[in-house]
Amino acid sequence: MPPKAATAPDAAASLADCNHIDEIDRHIQSGIRKGLYSGAVVVASAGDTVFHHRAYGTESQDGRARLQPDAVFDLASLSKPLGAGLAALFLAGKGRFGVGNQLTTLLPFLRDAKDPQIASISADMLLEHCSGYGAIAPLWEQIEQAERHRANAVRTLGTTDAIAAARQLVANLNLESKPGSAVCYSDIGFILIGWIIAELTGKPLDEYLRRELYEPLGLGNDLFFINENDSGNCRQLKKRQIVATERCAWRKRLIRGEVHDRNAWALGGVAGHAGLFGTGSGVWRLCHTLLRCFSGDPETPFHAATLRRFWTRSRRIAQTTRTFCWDTPSARGSTAGGRFSRTSVGHLGFTGTSVWVDPQNDLIGVFLANSAHPCRDGKNDDFNACRARLYDLIAKLAPQS
Repeated sequence: MPPKAATAPDAAASLADCNHIDEIDRHIQSGIRKGLYSGAVVVASAGDTVFHHRAYGTESQDGRARLQPDAVFDLASLSKPLGAGLAALFLAGKGRFGVGNQLTTLLPFLRDAKDPQIASISADMLLEHCSGYGAIAPLWEQIEQAERHRANAVRTLGTTDAIAAARQLVANLNLESKPGSAVCYSDIGFILIGWIIAELTGKPLDEYLRRELYEPLGLGNDLFFINENDSGNCRQLKKRQIVATERCAWRKRLIRGEVHDRNAWALGGVAGHAGLFGTGSGVWRLCHTLLRCFSGDPETPFHAATLRRFWTRSRRIAQTTRTFCWDTPSARGSTAGGRFSRTSVGHLGFTGTSVWVDPQNDLIGVFLANSAHPCRDGKNDDFNACRARLYDLIAKLAPQS
């Protein structure tokens, strides 16, 4: 039996037909007036009822086209729970991804890694961001330098052919802490998760997700990677309304229709930590499917007990808010606001995207904005406050069952 897709807000509906709440409207529009973002989409639901779904603003600061509800955003680090982490969840539920397995077993090329401590990293440490890897490594810069004197025809930067060079660079990294001893939110850890998925399935991460999860769930047009190696796919996707992100000094252009994250771009647009694009409707539908699974619905493709394990806060590190792939609200200053329960799970994306799911109160809030456009300078505190206030409004205004 094919997976049963969640009922979704109609992404093709006109703005006039979308559910909306004035208090949320005023709040999001105030963020546009303050210059925190040029455009945003908000989807909010209680149970199976979507009580708010609306688009605001324009796709860029100089854009004239009004943003539509099916506009495509660079989801940035939402790629972790909704991309590579989703594949890990699915495979773990089938017994194909052992969260306790050693990294060097899952990725044999790391058996010759420079730092001998890498041999003691297990997959769950990557998922919980306590593997010992640092936050980021400038792979894009190192690959560019190594290929600077090559002819254009043999350069791999910006294509999936760069993965071979990136693997060697990662194998040469030193850990910043003993595996399992400290939390450091790590893009490198999830780049490795993406490579593990490819190793286990024999398919590139984007292809595996598309064939095995997104398309069967009816999300093939709402969640996808823009693979720079697939020129036909890129041309087709770039015909859609895609929201602009940063004006990148390195690439010397406004980023639109290609991934914002430099490491993901350097690897051809497909990586475990970033590279996923999507619509507000697509993010909501996938999270709604996960929430149904958590509640015991047997018609989702995921294993309920495995999902509950993925959504349980880690006990390995004291004071951590991390679960497998997801985050939970911190005691103070959470971007989920103060009304989502402590059992909620969510994630943020650097470009301005976020989602929070509250199993206790059966709530989902999706807020996709382009706060990295044209840059994030001076916005972080105000945007975090804006985000927290939105999730407070969603919880406050949700219809009671």
